[in-house]
Amino acid sequence: MKKHLFCLFAAMLSLMLSAAPVPWMELRDAVTRERLAAVPGRMVAGITWNVAKTSRNDADLYDITLKVDVKESRGMVFTAGLPFAKADAVFLRTPYVSEKVSDNRTYAEVFDNMTGGPEGGYSRYPVNAVAHGKKGLALAVDTAFPVKERIEYDAENERFNIHFDFAATSMQKELRFRFAVYEFTNNWGFRSALACYYEVFPDYAEQRVRKHGMSLAFANATGIEGIEDFRIAFRSTFYEPVWDAEKGVTEWPRQAIIAQEIAKNHEAGILTFRYHEPGSWWMAMKPGTPRTYEAAFAQLKEAAERGNSKAQAILQAPMMTADGRFMVSFSKQTWNDGCVWSCSTLPKQDAPARFDSYYLISDAKIATYQNQIGENLAGEEYDSMGGYMRDVLDFNPVSMAAATYPLVYDFVTRRPALSVLLMQSEYARWSADKVHAAGRLTYANNVRSAFLARNFDVLVSETDWKRGGKWKPQTKEELIFYRVLAKGKPHSSHLNTDLRNFSVAEVERFCRRMIAFGYLPTIFNNRGQNYFRTPDAYNRDREVFRRYMPLAVKISEAGWEPETLARSNFNDILVERFGNYLTVFNDGGGTRDVELTIENMDAPLHFPMQPYDLRVYDLTGKPVEF
Repeated sequence: MKKHLFCLFAAMLSLMLSAAPVPWMELRDAVTRERLAAVPGRMVAGITWNVAKTSRNDADLYDITLKVDVKESRGMVFTAGLPFAKADAVFLRTPYVSEKVSDNRTYAEVFDNMTGGPEGGYSRYPVNAVAHGKKGLALAVDTAFPVKERIEYDAENERFNIHFDFAATSMQKELRFRFAVYEFTNNWGFRSALACYYEVFPDYAEQRVRKHGMSLAFANATGIEGIEDFRIAFRSTFYEPVWDAEKGVTEWPRQAIIAQEIAKNHEAGILTFRYHEPGSWWMAMKPGTPRTYEAAFAQLKEAAERGNSKAQAILQAPMMTADGRFMVSFSKQTWNDGCVWSCSTLPKQDAPARFDSYYLISDAKIATYQNQIGENLAGEEYDSMGGYMRDVLDFNPVSMAAATYPLVYDFVTRRPALSVLLMQSEYARWSADKVHAAGRLTYANNVRSAFLARNFDVLVSETDWKRGGKWKPQTKEELIFYRVLAKGKPHSSHLNTDLRNFSVAEVERFCRRMIAFGYLPTIFNNRGQNYFRTPDAYNRDREVFRRYMPLAVKISEAGWEPETLARSNFNDILVERFGNYLTVFNDGGGTRDVELTIENMDAPLHFPMQPYDLRVYDLTGKPVEF
């Protein structure tokens, strides 16, 4: 007993010898709110937790390991917290929002309360912070250990907390969380906390791509007239066997042609990525077939019996709803009229057909980099990583048993479930490691979480800024969020719109706003037609891209830095820094007489800005022409 107390005292003493304040920790029942344990190393309710501390770049990192031995599943919350007085406190919410603590409530920046519980959803950013004047305190999650976590400031109890929500089940005997605590000088609000975050976790935003440019989807780059005007650097292609339902066979109808296209792209310095949509199969249904679960399931079984590996994969590892049905959505799209089935992408799940199919990056696919099929491929593309056309929870018990990252607890059904975000994160980490080990790159669309973003080298998003005839661009909060996820990695924004209602002047406005945030603007679709397969469309806008793409590439390659080192005199004059360049954008819609104060300059700059105007300066105040 004395030896146990001595070890416990030594462990607690080691935690006290740290660069930042030491958090208190506790384990609670998520449903009853009962406090179960506040001391590591002691089993309570079938759970034992231990903590190990290390330090890196003036931050303390805490590794939490939970040993689980329970018979019945239950929702749990592990909390680490720090005292922080609310008097004169500021919650640093986002790069654009710092909120003065004014009442006894909880301050947080979260999204997707997927479990229906009282605790809220995931933290939107991997770090949040509070401050008293220039003294800031940050809590951050290590994205190498995905879990349902949220960071919040509890003003009523004057505590700054990080919570890890999970389901304790007999399926997962050990769980791991990791978070960081660090202090920082609050010169630039949330941005200062974020700058430190990238230093604490330098592998998060590792940049493997040096040449940036426009991203091209499903069009042959070498067929574009005057391609040099568009500065294309990346393209995706279908390079997979095609299932012929009538013949009941798999064929490569365009293999030789596609291989030639990829070789030409390679010679031209354009990186080509092999397309995948992990976990989704779009199944066409005949016009007269009822769009019902029963009819779709009957067709799914028939396709599997005829040898369709994608249908077989769905039957072997389906995502399931709470009522035990396979997850399916009905949709009429330009590329498919029927439904889309959802398949688990967990790499450890025992479903052999998936490893030779469309869904996982198999060893056979990696081997193609060494032969004529894939020798010129830059790597793999992952579409719909944000969970397009899927529910947010998977209740398949087989999938849950195969999950490595912690399960969540659903307050609606009172059952454990698999978070689709965490499932996708596990797949992304596993597959990206394989691709990177082979010396290739990863490219992903619709990435909405830092847990996912860390795995990809090139990012893409799709948007439509003209809906219902009204100009509705992405907000500055949306754009800065995706910029934070990418850091200095190339990020293309694909405009998917109807050009009949989108003028050349609006294309120019789109480019300006994109460049202000370091994005690489492009247009993907026009009324269901591929923009870059339609010369009349891209020739209409050629001069806009000829003017703006060189600047977009320069800004993107310079790399985004969260601390701007410059301030404007209007909140709607947005300033961002990329290396030694500053982008200044008028987001307010009115004419502004701007005063731009740049750090280490004797006098501020003064200039007028019209609505949606973009200016670029270097850190000496010299304008960059474009």
